[in-house]
Amino acid sequence: DMSALFDATGGIRAFTSRFCLSNHTVASLQPVQAAHAVEWNMMGRKAPWWSVLSNLARARNISKEEKDSFYRSGEHHTAKVA
Repeated sequence: DMSALFDATGGIRAFTSRFCLSNHTVASLQPVQAAHAVEWNMMGRKAPWWSVLSNLARARNISKEEKDSFYRSGEHHTAKVA
Protein backbone atom coordinates (compact mmCIF):
# COMPACT_ATOMS: atom_id res chain seq x y z
CA ASP A 1 0.00 0.00 0.00
CA MET A 2 1.63 3.22 -1.16
CA SER A 3 0.54 6.80 -1.51
CA ALA A 4 2.01 9.35 -3.91
CA LEU A 5 2.54 13.06 -3.34
CA PHE A 6 3.56 15.84 -5.70
CA ASP A 7 5.79 18.76 -4.83
CA ALA A 8 4.46 22.33 -4.94
CA THR A 9 5.12 22.59 -8.69
CA GLY A 10 3.37 19.28 -9.39
CA GLY A 11 6.60 17.77 -10.68
CA ILE A 12 8.34 15.40 -8.32
CA ARG A 13 6.44 12.44 -6.98
CA ALA A 14 7.25 11.09 -3.55
CA PHE A 15 5.90 7.69 -2.63
CA THR A 16 5.26 6.71 0.96
CA SER A 17 4.86 3.11 2.02
CA ARG A 18 3.05 2.30 5.22
CA PHE A 19 5.02 -0.94 5.47
CA CYS A 20 8.53 0.49 5.51
CA LEU A 21 7.62 3.99 6.76
CA SER A 22 9.89 5.71 4.26
CA ASN A 23 9.56 8.08 1.33
CA HIS A 24 10.88 7.38 -2.16
CA THR A 25 11.06 9.26 -5.43
CA VAL A 26 10.94 7.66 -8.85
CA ALA A 27 14.69 8.27 -9.16
CA SER A 28 15.43 6.55 -5.85
CA LEU A 29 13.42 3.51 -6.94
CA GLN A 30 15.21 3.19 -10.30
CA PRO A 31 18.01 0.85 -9.06
CA VAL A 32 15.44 -1.50 -7.54
CA GLN A 33 13.38 -1.51 -10.74
CA ALA A 34 16.50 -2.10 -12.85
CA ALA A 35 17.52 -5.09 -10.70
CA HIS A 36 13.99 -6.45 -10.92
CA ALA A 37 14.04 -6.11 -14.73
CA VAL A 38 17.32 -8.04 -14.92
CA GLU A 39 15.83 -10.82 -12.79
CA TRP A 40 12.70 -11.02 -14.98
CA ASN A 41 14.85 -11.21 -18.13
CA MET A 42 16.94 -14.03 -16.64
CA MET A 43 13.84 -15.95 -15.55
CA GLY A 44 12.25 -15.42 -18.95
CA ARG A 45 15.21 -17.05 -20.65
CA LYS A 46 15.54 -19.93 -18.16
CA ALA A 47 11.92 -20.69 -17.22
CA PRO A 48 9.52 -18.46 -19.16
CA TRP A 49 6.31 -20.26 -18.26
CA TRP A 50 7.19 -20.78 -14.61
CA SER A 51 8.31 -17.17 -14.11
CA VAL A 52 4.75 -16.02 -14.78
CA LEU A 53 2.75 -18.80 -13.14
CA SER A 54 4.86 -20.71 -10.66
CA ASN A 55 2.38 -23.58 -10.44
CA LEU A 56 3.58 -24.69 -13.90
CA ALA A 57 6.59 -26.91 -14.49
CA ARG A 58 9.88 -25.06 -14.16
CA ALA A 59 11.18 -26.73 -17.32
CA ARG A 60 11.80 -24.58 -20.37
CA ASN A 61 9.17 -26.41 -22.43
CA ILE A 62 5.75 -27.37 -21.15
CA SER A 63 3.02 -29.47 -22.71
CA LYS A 64 0.35 -28.11 -25.04
CA GLU A 65 -2.24 -28.74 -22.33
CA GLU A 66 -0.25 -26.65 -19.84
CA LYS A 67 0.15 -23.85 -22.40
CA ASP A 68 -3.59 -23.91 -23.09
CA SER A 69 -4.26 -23.74 -19.35
CA PHE A 70 -1.82 -20.82 -19.04
CA TYR A 71 -3.60 -18.79 -21.74
CA ARG A 72 -7.04 -19.63 -20.34
CA SER A 73 -5.93 -18.28 -16.96
CA GLY A 74 -5.12 -14.97 -18.65
CA GLU A 75 -8.54 -14.83 -20.25
CA HIS A 76 -10.14 -15.43 -16.84
CA HIS A 77 -8.03 -12.71 -15.19
CA THR A 78 -8.69 -10.23 -18.01
CA ALA A 79 -12.42 -10.81 -17.75
CA LYS A 80 -12.27 -10.02 -14.02
CA VAL A 81 -10.34 -6.75 -14.36
CA ALA A 82 -11.67 -5.44 -17.67
